[in-house]
Amino acid sequence: MPFGLGGTYVAVAQQIKSGLAGTAVSMIASGVLAAPAATIDFSSIPTGFKIIVLYLEARTSDAGDSLVRLTFNADAGNNYYWTANKSDGTNCTGAYGAAVAFIVIGTIGGSGSATQLGMIQASIGNKTGAYQKSLVSLCQSQGSQLLQFYGGTWTNTSEVNRLTCALAAGQFIVGTKYALVGYT
Repeated sequence: MPFGLGGTYVAVAQQIKSGLAGTAVSMIASGVLAAPAATIDFSSIPTGFKIIVLYLEARTSDAGDSLVRLTFNADAGNNYYWTANKSDGTNCTGAYGAAVAFIVIGTIGGSGSATQLGMIQASIGNKTGAYQKSLVSLCQSQGSQLLQFYGGTWTNTSEVNRLTCALAAGQFIVGTKYALVGYT
């Protein structure tokens, strides 16, 4: 489902909540970058959420496309696994990372691509449980890929209390929008 962060973040959260009967939804953080940034960091995620959903509308300052990388709780060890399927409407390709220092959640266009921001929605389940953390991400990019699906795992059983997004190339541009929503 396209989420269009150009509207209100709360309306997006309420749409998702309607599909999760018996749950409460809370906006954890949201904003729009006023200056370029190397990372977008959610450093104090409250306890008590079972699911958290990250939304990004972003583009890189680099001329080409860039991978968006996600880490949990500032863990920079090789504790992540991810896989991707990408389609441009004609071809479908795959990629993966095993025992690496991040999960890739999408590819966004660069300054040389269309001016529209690429959109990413990443859902992280089992935030509080004593199991590995799983992630599913949907990305619609204005760069070279039309539609992308990502999945990944963080091989740690700690509760997620921090998420950090970083780019493989460039910085997040001014106007990048982000939101983090939690479900109990």
